[in-house]
Amino acid sequence: MKPIDDTLSLLRTLGPQTPTAQLRVSRFFVAGSGVLTLAFEGFTAGLLGIKRQIVEGLAPEYPGSTWPKITLAALADPIPLSDQELSVLWGATSYADSVILAEAPELEVRELMVVQALTRSLEMKGRYARIPLASWNERTVPEEQRAYVGTVLSQWRSDPSERYRSILRKTGHGRDHYHRPCRAHTLVSYQSAPIPAVDALRDRLDRVLPGRYHWFDPSARHVTIRTLERAPAPAESEFESIEFLAHHNLDA
Repeated sequence: MKPIDDTLSLLRTLGPQTPTAQLRVSRFFVAGSGVLTLAFEGFTAGLLGIKRQIVEGLAPEYPGSTWPKITLAALADPIPLSDQELSVLWGATSYADSVILAEAPELEVRELMVVQALTRSLEMKGRYARIPLASWNERTVPEEQRAYVGTVLSQWRSDPSERYRSILRKTGHGRDHYHRPCRAHTLVSYQSAPIPAVDALRDRLDRVLPGRYHWFDPSARHVTIRTLERAPAPAESEFESIEFLAHHNLDA
């Protein structure tokens, strides 16, 4: 991990000074290209502090890590969602949201992990390092963060705006995107424990939209804190991608 040694050293100092985070589950959110996510109310003050303190020298943060979520599934093929499918999807996520309301689940972030991602889903990873957090807990989400997350999540509703519909139908972030080989460092919290609301959503979608979604391995579920890349990763050649995938069958 030599290219990020300085950041890793800083994280090892900051981790034990940062409270364990209790992340409250908010709702299910359908992101661009129809990607299914489980969203939280917001990052705690401690996690936001880590994000601020490690920014020097790193590439700009991607929009997808400015609010906490777990990416659960992506479209199995590149065919955009139809209006009817969006309506069915809204019904399914609304049903699963009712499970969240009944259970009020929280997920605990006791440690962070610096991971060398080999695929964007993190179903394949290289070297990694654990960053333990302090033993005391924190639930506080700053109001500015909570409001920002609320604005993001409000885009997924029963009647999405035409602008957001176009984002939902945009191709490029389906299963193949998440299984495409990459080599990048990222800071995450793994969250592989069973979540009943996720199981409820999957069961519902398997019935009403059979075969439409590819669900990622639960063991790879994670909340991305921030990319740790110092510069945009160079694009791999088509030959390198084919050679890599020839030895790693993610669907096996």
